[in-house]
Amino acid sequence: MNLNSQANVISAKIILEIDKDEKIQKVLNVVTDLVIDSQNEKFDSSALDDLTDHIIATMRQNTGIDRATVSN
Repeated sequence: MNLNSQANVISAKIILEIDKDEKIQKVLNVVTDLVIDSQNEKFDSSALDDLTDHIIATMRQNTGIDRATVSN
């Protein structure tokens, strides 16, 4: 699954991070144009749920991914 072709995704890439135990983690980093603050009047929970479903599906296909981050 290619997250970069999903609606509301500006970019999606796998990055490497070193955690506090000095272990390398694969992190799926997703940048979106969605408002992710639920207190904002432009918050769209349906669109965020859809994006979350796609992120979970991507992580299931790429089992080497340790975690995901979403930002805007």
